[in-house]
Amino acid sequence: WQEVGLIALAGAVSYGGLVQRMTDSGGEYLFLSRVIHPVAGFIAGWVSLLAGFTGAIAFAALAFESYAFPTRPAWLPPGAAACAMVAFAAVLHGVRVSMGAVAQNFVVVVKVLMIVGFLLFSGYVAATAGAAPAPPPATPFSFIVFAGSLVWISLSYSGFNAAVYVAGETKDAKRTAPRALLIGTAIVMVLYVALNAAFVYLPPFEAVVGQQDVAAAAAQAIGGDTLALIIRVITVTALVTSVFSLVMAGPRVYAKMADDGVFPRFFRFGEAGAPTAAIVGQAALAIALILLSDLRGLL
Repeated sequence: WQEVGLIALAGAVSYGGLVQRMTDSGGEYLFLSRVIHPVAGFIAGWVSLLAGFTGAIAFAALAFESYAFPTRPAWLPPGAAACAMVAFAAVLHGVRVSMGAVAQNFVVVVKVLMIVGFLLFSGYVAATAGAAPAPPPATPFSFIVFAGSLVWISLSYSGFNAAVYVAGETKDAKRTAPRALLIGTAIVMVLYVALNAAFVYLPPFEAVVGQQDVAAAAAQAIGGDTLALIIRVITVTALVTSVFSLVMAGPRVYAKMADDGVFPRFFRFGEAGAPTAAIVGQAALAIALILLSDLRGLL
């Protein structure tokens, strides 16, 4: 986790340097089209629309559904909760920028406070526990397994560059956007490493090995049903913020492309400051992916 986190920090520093030169929204499309060639930015923008953001939104929404409804009720069709979450995020960010930003900030603060609370409790358990759990049995190193794990970990850091997509809508972007990239990524890395230390070292090895829902399984072993429920709520909240931030950031790319004349004009920023048409189009594609694929297929 810390190695991939350091790579993400390096990316944050690099993107911070770019946003100081080009203080506008648009992310990779803006950087590539201005620094290399418009064709490079055009291709990157279409990749973002067809795979990058659309797939990530669908992935986060399906993960939200799996954690929010671990035993899906019979009345709830598969994918319905995920589709509803994407639609809700689109409405929230598509109506007015300030409303979406306030909701995003509020949920993020709640999420971070819950994570810190869990870590404090885990620290208390570690300090008062007796003998440590038995270490896992030694197994031969597998490069394939290691590489597969890095894919999942890298996906967890995929929001390190989110600030560059909304740089044109921030105050003093040359100063605030680079700081947001670096400080935000550093905080996330610290939280990730601390959480995974708790998941790996506090519960017995057999309680978490092979479990798809590792966080809830670890919390169950550490603090029983109550803590397992709390960590599930934290995970659901984190996935809600992921959907919110992706729905907010991605359409800024298509709006910038529309401003440059390489995307249909109706994808441009609306009168309320939000790229409403781009947000709706992005949400529609994400919902289509949710209905056509599953978590592993999306990854």
